[in-house]
Amino acid sequence: DLLENEIFQLTEGMNMTRVSDNQNLLEEVRLKALEHYYLEAFKTKNELEGKYEIQIEIDGVTKFVKHDIIVGRMKVRQLAEVIMRIKRELEIFPLSMYFDEDGVRKPGVKEINLFSKWEEFLPANGVRTTDDRIEAGGYSFGKNGVIGISKGSFFVHEQHHCLDAIHHESVKDNPEWLYHANLNSAFSNRHGRDAISDGSSRKKRGVGFATGYGEAGGTQEDQATVAEEMFRSMTKLFELANKDQESLTRDPSAALHNKIHMTMVFYNKRSGGAMDGEFWWDLQNWQDTGKFPEDLNVRTWTEYWEYRKERKIMDRIIEKRKWSKETWDEMPDWIRNQMQIDDHYKIKREKRSFRNIESRDYMFHIVTFKQDMKQESLYDIAAKYDTTVDVLRKLNEWPLLDSTFYHNDVTLGQVIKIPKGESID
Repeated sequence: DLLENEIFQLTEGMNMTRVSDNQNLLEEVRLKALEHYYLEAFKTKNELEGKYEIQIEIDGVTKFVKHDIIVGRMKVRQLAEVIMRIKRELEIFPLSMYFDEDGVRKPGVKEINLFSKWEEFLPANGVRTTDDRIEAGGYSFGKNGVIGISKGSFFVHEQHHCLDAIHHESVKDNPEWLYHANLNSAFSNRHGRDAISDGSSRKKRGVGFATGYGEAGGTQEDQATVAEEMFRSMTKLFELANKDQESLTRDPSAALHNKIHMTMVFYNKRSGGAMDGEFWWDLQNWQDTGKFPEDLNVRTWTEYWEYRKERKIMDRIIEKRKWSKETWDEMPDWIRNQMQIDDHYKIKREKRSFRNIESRDYMFHIVTFKQDMKQESLYDIAAKYDTTVDVLRKLNEWPLLDSTFYHNDVTLGQVIKIPKGESID
């Protein structure tokens, strides 16, 4: 599209037949477009490296030879597109995913290698040969924080492998996942390269799995594909989970729901609590509609996380001073802008005015396990927050309880609205 726009701008008002014959002009257009892609790619590359402290490598082809991996350089246009895609995916995550409260970088992805292909030699009778190789969309080199990508859409997948290696190191360190979610699959101990090499990665999705590759590639690919699909479309993944739940006749009765819930908990802990129920609610709405709820008054994920941070400060000030929301709203801006909670937070005038930041009249709860490892019911949740099932149904715009509608109607990992107030636990 950019290339077509360049051609249009340079040839506007000219006879297109002449343009097609004018090779010099077409070459000028091509070079100008490449220059545009080059500048955009490196501008975005420098921006991401500075903001997230992640090195983005586009050269160093020979560095992977020792891993028996062949890579190829990306063309400039592809490079620009992939880097922009990675930027969009990175911005969905809060900075607390990558830095602690003191601004120190957390262990995680520290280097992204971008190449047009990733081909790995496979052993044949114990010897690696050039005749037997597999091609993958990305690679993760474990807890050293190095990943490789040939397509932007694989960033979340490879990042999850890296984070899982850092926090769990092995499949055996994931007992909850193995107990609740692997369904004793015959593929649980396999590796992604096994699924690619024997073609099972293209198999139909099995019950309890996000994709066929997630099942065929073993537990680690199972985890990464669930995370990947959650950041692609929460709604579609829940639809698959609900469909699976209807077909399962044994415990665990909702394996994919279990996986969604455990992945939410993983990211919530990794982000220092920022990726909470409210985040998953807003992410799903953004995926479905392409925009944020109007009450947030934000347009980008960067603005969203600024909004969440500022609103958290506002709520803490109100709570500390035992004010009402009305008292806060009536205060002049210059007073509110000078208040501070502690040495770390100060509201500055150049930031968005708190007059535009509204606290929602509800909070969020992720349906989880109880102490007996059974799923919470709607009645359990109502009791926990000292409310009633009918109130929850009305707030979430569900049908009220009647003689024909009496079942639980909530699933593990589901995010629901809760009236503002403290839990009575």
